[in-house]
Amino acid sequence: MSDLWWAFTDRLAVSGYKLEDLRGNDGLFRLVAEEFCGFTPQQVSELQKQWQSICRGAKNGMMQPECVSQTTVRTSSQNNGTSTPQGIFCTYPTSTVLSRANKFLYNLSGNGVPLASAMVTELPLPRKLTQAFRGRLAFMHKPTGEVELLWKICSPTTLASIKEGRSLENMDGWDALCPCGIVSYSEDGAAAQFCEKKPVELARQGWCLVAFDVAVGKSRCLQEEEIRLLQHFSMEECFNTLYSDGYDSISVASCNACVIFHPDQMIPRFVVNIYAPNKIRQPNDPKMTPEVDLPAMTFSPVKKGEKSGKELQPTPTKVGIKPNASTTPQKPSSVISLDAMNCQKHSGKEVEFWCPEEKRLLCSHCLFYDGYSNSNCLLVAEAVRMETPGLERWIQNAETFTKEIDSVNNLFRSAEKDIDTCEKERKEELFEHFKRVRAKLNELEEELTSQIENRSEEQRQSLRNSLADVQATVEKVNRLIGEAATPLLNYRAGNIDHRTAVALLKVTQSVFDNWRAVNIPMYSVVIGWDRDIFNELEGALQSTLATESEGQVELPEAIDVNYLKN
Repeated sequence: MSDLWWAFTDRLAVSGYKLEDLRGNDGLFRLVAEEFCGFTPQQVSELQKQWQSICRGAKNGMMQPECVSQTTVRTSSQNNGTSTPQGIFCTYPTSTVLSRANKFLYNLSGNGVPLASAMVTELPLPRKLTQAFRGRLAFMHKPTGEVELLWKICSPTTLASIKEGRSLENMDGWDALCPCGIVSYSEDGAAAQFCEKKPVELARQGWCLVAFDVAVGKSRCLQEEEIRLLQHFSMEECFNTLYSDGYDSISVASCNACVIFHPDQMIPRFVVNIYAPNKIRQPNDPKMTPEVDLPAMTFSPVKKGEKSGKELQPTPTKVGIKPNASTTPQKPSSVISLDAMNCQKHSGKEVEFWCPEEKRLLCSHCLFYDGYSNSNCLLVAEAVRMETPGLERWIQNAETFTKEIDSVNNLFRSAEKDIDTCEKERKEELFEHFKRVRAKLNELEEELTSQIENRSEEQRQSLRNSLADVQATVEKVNRLIGEAATPLLNYRAGNIDHRTAVALLKVTQSVFDNWRAVNIPMYSVVIGWDRDIFNELEGALQSTLATESEGQVELPEAIDVNYLKN
């Protein structure tokens, strides 16, 4: 029997049905499997195939369905008393998944915008991922322990890969706790401190919470400071080192995290859409927790290859003047609340009287304690006959008012259009002015740069000319030294002939000739400008305030509906 069949028999026992009840009734089998046991249509089809195989075996005398049911339930009850064996995927009730997801999101929110689960989607177990998961289990260190349901925030790209049943080898939702590994957390985990952005920003960008069945195996305990040192190594290097040391994962107790370095060591089970409210209502009492409007939490299984339900997105609210908003009367309500019958001042007292002068409903306590009397008050039944004509006149005037108010609405729209036009004109004007200023600044920068380069090149050329004269003199001295060497050597050796004497005297004539001194002028460098141009520019570019004048559209000074009473 498959793991799916074991899970089905467990849930079937809880639902109160027996396998014998489903015999020969495919419709009831599908109904119970989907509605009572919570399996996806694809899983139900697989279960029906296995059930039909069992029934065919029963007809051939191989096994009775009753025996299959009893054996299955008995085996399941034995497993429930001990740890769940590795490789058999656990079943989780929807309420459990929601509870654990909300607990994780509560811890993830911290003191920021509160997050909550909006929809839970159970993922199918693709055959390829399941086989890879069990293949990895076969090579883990014994005893392998239990499969744990752990949580991870995943990006839309990773979610798309998960829903398509791809391998988790190229997950892009890295975690700052250990970027080279795959980090997941228990529901008590402190994942917020390791997110690259604020959790609420990730939720609004489409990131979701994914629950994984993780084969933790033999786990090595490290501190946060120790595991951060692994960022200098690749995932493969970390896996090989960890495995050779006799471990399958790393646990970080301070944040309740588990780090694995093999993608086949985890398999996705549930996707939880995260709801992040745009606005939070702050209560009057600062000690109270802010109230957040949350959507109803739902649970939806998904077929293999299908995408999950639409993610919850906040409805955008357009800010502006709604056309004809005031001309749409509300639908009359036939329900009168009990609060409308009670006195606003004295709770629990029903109103019985009417003060025509103040147009106010009163109770008996108002009449007795607040200075009213029968002379200036009427019973409600009498007052309604007196006040109804006035109310009807007000209704007629109000209906006329709501029809005529369209002209005022048009004025508001014209005024808003005037603001938009002026804003556009000023922005265009500002753009042109700054365009000219930037052009002037660029021209000035080029001119000043040219001055610096030209002056510097002049001084540089002067130095080069002087250096050339010095080098020419040195070369002449070296040449005379060379010319005098041979005659002097012959003279010292006593070999004096006419040619040697002429050569020696010729060198002597050149040496004691009148040498021209090489003048080296002082050089200069550019150190500034003849005026403080940059401070002048900064002073001219100081911030200024926009000036305003009345708009072109003449709006009414006020809208006073008190005249409707006349």
